[in-house]
Amino acid sequence: MLGRPAEGGRAGRTLRWPGRRAGAPSGETGGRLSRRARALYASSSLGGEALTRSRGAWLVYYYAPPADADREALLPLGLVGALAFAASLLEALDDPLIGYWSARTRSRLGRRLPVILAAPPPWALFAVLPFIPPADAGTALTGATPSWRSSSTTSSAR
Repeated sequence: MLGRPAEGGRAGRTLRWPGRRAGAPSGETGGRLSRRARALYASSSLGGEALTRSRGAWLVYYYAPPADADREALLPLGLVGALAFAASLLEALDDPLIGYWSARTRSRLGRRLPVILAAPPPWALFAVLPFIPPADAGTALTGATPSWRSSSTTSSAR
């Protein structure tokens, strides 16, 4: 624990986070992160978010194109929005479960690596499936395809 002698260590030796004041409560730091550090932390997911958001916009165009496009709508626009919302709700529920599962994984590769190694093949499959709906399946089957799950922010191996 922070500020207390390390287990198995010598008495008087304490573990501290960089920038933490000696004697400060465990949640308090000696200073704030610099703007540069905050910008670098925030920019780490910029590429993934740009890819996810642009893919989501293309999915909306693919399933419910505007009236002046030369494409036939596969689903009504309201249903596309409802499916995207349902996918986001599902992700809000399954992300903590995946985190719980990966935190308790015991393997020779560690806790997170098995999940990180297992996630890319299904992620790649479900990244492509939304763009290959069943032919002439109708609104119900096209909307029910499991590929809608991957239309929201997908980083299952976070």
